[in-house]
Parts: sequence; structure tokens; C-alpha cells
Amino acid sequence: MRNIPIILCITLVLLVVGCSNKSGISDTTETQTKEMPTEQIAKEQEVKKTSGLITEKLSFKDEDISGTVIKNKLTKTAEAKIDMFIPDDIEKQELLGQEVSAVPMTVNLICGLFGTAFFDPSALQELTKSGNLTAESGENFLQGYSITKSAIKFIDKEDKKLIADCTATGSEWENIKFNAYREYENSLFGMVIGKTMEEVEKEAAKKSLSKEITHLEVKCLGPENWDADEDGITLGIAPLSADNTIVAAEGSIITKSYVLEKNKDTWEYYKGELVNTRDIPDIEGDERLNYFSNWDGYLIRLIWDNTESYPADKSDYGVVYATFKTKDGKTFEAKVGDKWEDCQIRLK
Repeated sequence: MRNIPIILCITLVLLVVGCSNKSGISDTTETQTKEMPTEQIAKEQEVKKTSGLITEKLSFKDEDISGTVIKNKLTKTAEAKIDMFIPDDIEKQELLGQEVSAVPMTVNLICGLFGTAFFDPSALQELTKSGNLTAESGENFLQGYSITKSAIKFIDKEDKKLIADCTATGSEWENIKFNAYREYENSLFGMVIGKTMEEVEKEAAKKSLSKEITHLEVKCLGPENWDADEDGITLGIAPLSADNTIVAAEGSIITKSYVLEKNKDTWEYYKGELVNTRDIPDIEGDERLNYFSNWDGYLIRLIWDNTESYPADKSDYGVVYATFKTKDGKTFEAKVGDKWEDCQIRLK
């Protein structure tokens, strides 16, 4: 995704001379900023400022982005209209031998970024305090103005066809309206244009219900320390279909956790003392999807009453047995940790 940081920095040049490295996109964003400062990017853009009696307009254009920011001098409001051009290496990429697309992630990220930057006064101030907007006069182009709408079109750079668009009227995700004109079945992280990851996961979970459960998998996802008084581990309990799709089926879960002991003569491991039993009888309704992951199944917390302070001694391992019972009475069992698979029981 080498072009994503470039596009984001070019986008941000509308707001500030300088690209913040706190965006959390990736380390490559910071590298790109060092190699090509946003002042240089700004100089490579064609920027024009025109002023009338009522409106003032800043227009900009280069090979990756073009658009206008229009200010109304009477109402002290402004609107932004942006065209962004998506190259082939964002639309199609190869990952682990499969072709995927970074377009849905790019569209959602940039539309959300514009919503935050334009409509949130504190975010706008943060972005503009280290530099000015790209008006040649040097003044902050949006000082004293509030944005009422930002509209972004995403256009295929090669064939110039419209891929998607979004219109934001506020700083929250709910204030952004999306339209998608192309579908991407194999997208990076499974993202869908205009949908949050939570929405995508819940839709996938409901779709999985059409498949029949054939087996169960349980994983120790690692030691946890939720607060000063609670620590333990999180388990992933995954009812699986024949093709290893995790099925968000209703039912009940029982887990039993044992200390993992080692026979000093044979060096074989075996389950020792029972240290925790967890019974979750009612996994049903849409509420269950709040702790369901399409990657790990049902996320179950096991809180230890008798543990060392976090982090625990790595020598404290255990084995966990899990049973999942469906609403129609079918039972599936699995275990983890009996082969020294880093499942921390963490006794004193």
C-alpha cells in the first residue's frame, strides 16, 4: 500500500502545511513525510485563490487530487469538494498469494478523516496550528469559518470512472453518507465501503449461521490485566464449519481450566489441579455478537482469584477444556494448552 500515505498527506495539505505523524496509519507515513515534506507537495500542486463579493474560493489540482474549498463571507461557512484519483496498485494488490483491494479501507479512512478534520474545531485547530492552509497569502484560509459540508469523489486514475463518493455534514461517522459504485469482494481486512468493522463483523456472523457446525476450536489469546483487581486470560471459543468458517451459533459454553503438570521421569505433560470452571448458559440473541469475533469466535474472560501480579511467571501454564452445546442439543468439545501452547493459568 505504498501510495496510501502519499494520498493521505496530499489530502491533509488542504488543511495544514505539515503532515501529522499521529494519524496512526502506519510508520511509512512518517517516512514519507521525511522524504517529501508537505511544503514540497504543496509547491507541486497547482493552487489558485479567487475572491468575489460574497464567496472566496481556493482551488487545487495535481495528479492525485483536485477540488475546491468555497467560503461564504456572509454566513461564515464553507464547503469542500474533492476529487481523489485511485491508482491500480491500491485497487488491486497481492497478499499471501491472493488478490485483495485496499479501496474500501482507503475510502472509509479518508472520508472519516475529513469528517474529523473539518467539523471538529479542536481537530481543525490541531491541524492548522503548525502551518497555514495553501492560500499563497499565508493566512489560515478557514480561520473564523465553519464547514457545513465536505464531498469527496473517488475516481479510478486509469479509466476515470467513479468508484465511490461520500458526503459529510458533521464530525461523527453517522454524519457521513456513502455511495459505492464498485464492489470489492476480497478487500483488505474484509472492509466494505461505508461500513464500520463492527458492522462488517456482525453481518459476517449472521451469514455464518447458514453453515453447520462440525467441530470446535479453543484458543488461549494471552494473559490479561483488566484492572488492579482482575487478571486472567481471554479464550477464543470457535464453533467451526467444515470449511473452518466460525459460526456464530446460539448455545452454551462450559470451560474447565487445569494446571499443566510434568512427569519428571517421562517428561510428559498432564492436567493437574482444576483451578477454574466457567459456565455460560445463555449465548443467544443479538447481544452475543458484542463479544463474538470472526477471527477467534466467542471471546470469554477467565478471571483468576488466586494469581500473581501481572505479568505472571511464564512457568505457570495450564490446559483448558471447552464444551459448546447448540440450542438443538449438539455438543462439541476441544482443548488447548496440553502441549505447552502458552496457555497461562498463573497460580501463586
